[in-house]
Amino acid sequence: MNREERNARAIARAIRSIGGYGKAKVIAVCVAIVTVCVAAVILVFVINSSKAQKGPAPQEVDAVSTLEKVVKNSSLSTYEVVYNGVATVYNSEKPGEVDYYVAYTATVNAGFDINNIEITKDDDKKEIVISLPAVEVFEPKVKIEELDYIVVGKKVKTETISADAYKICKQDVAEKARNQAEIYKYAKANGERLIKGLVMPFVEKLDEKYTVKFVWRDIR
Repeated sequence: MNREERNARAIARAIRSIGGYGKAKVIAVCVAIVTVCVAAVILVFVINSSKAQKGPAPQEVDAVSTLEKVVKNSSLSTYEVVYNGVATVYNSEKPGEVDYYVAYTATVNAGFDINNIEITKDDDKKEIVISLPAVEVFEPKVKIEELDYIVVGKKVKTETISADAYKICKQDVAEKARNQAEIYKYAKANGERLIKGLVMPFVEKLDEKYTVKFVWRDIR
C-alpha cells in the first residue's frame, strides 16, 4: 500500500469518526456550578425577614431586587459538549492545495452573562418576568496534545505545525458551533431550569399564585 492510499484510508477513518454536534458526547447537558451557600444564605435571610415584617407593603418593594440578588450571586454553566472534528489546512502560498488534515478534540461551552439578567413583577398577571440576555458560544478549548495530523503536501513547516494547526482547529470548531441551533436550544432550556430552581423558593414564599415567565433578548 503506497503513501497516498494510506493517507486516503486515514482520512476516511477520521471523517467517519466525526460525530458532529448532533451526536456529540454531552459532558453536561445540565451542568450547574451554583454558589449554593451564597444563594441559600440570601434566601434564608429574605424569608426570615419577610416573616418578621407586618403587612405586605415592605415585601412588595423588596421582591424584585431580592430576586436579582439571588440570581446574580450564582454562577452558572448551562451547556457543554465535546466535539471531534477534522480541519483542513491549506498551503499559504497556494490556497487551492491542501497541506494536511488535522483531527482534533474540542470542548465547547455556551451560556450567558448573568449580570445582564433583568427581573420585573407583573401584579395583574401574577407573573415574575425574568428577561435573559442572548446565549453566547464561548471560545472553544482545543486539546493541542491530542492533535492528529494527516500530511498530504510535500512541503510542510513541521517546526510550526502544532501552533498553526491549533489556531486553525479553534477557528474551525468556533465557526461550526455558532451555526448549531441545538447548542443555543439546550443552553436556553438548561439556563431556565437552573434560574427557576433558584428563584422559585422565594416566589412561593412571596405568593404561591405567582408564576415565573422567561423572555429572551435575542433572535434565536
